[in-house]
Amino acid sequence: MTSTCNILLPSEKFRLEEINMPEELVAALAGQAVDVEVLPEVLAGTRRLDLGDLPDGLPFLIGDGGIAWNGYWPARVFYTDAGGLTWRLPRH
Repeated sequence: MTSTCNILLPSEKFRLEEINMPEELVAALAGQAVDVEVLPEVLAGTRRLDLGDLPDGLPFLIGDGGIAWNGYWPARVFYTDAGGLTWRLPRH
């Protein structure tokens, strides 16, 4: 279950540079309010996964009988720029 919210990005440019945003995007976004997608924390072993569609970059567990379950997934915050590129923002 994802949600969308509006957050104020830090005015310190180095905070955005830490997540490898390009300089031009950092200059345009520093101190600005943007819409972000928030994916909540998910405790391990609470979602059964389809082996053909495992999550990219997230841990998963293989249980008895070869059944795949999610690992612990921390809360995640994503910003998508005008060009369609998605940036994962630090939770702090």
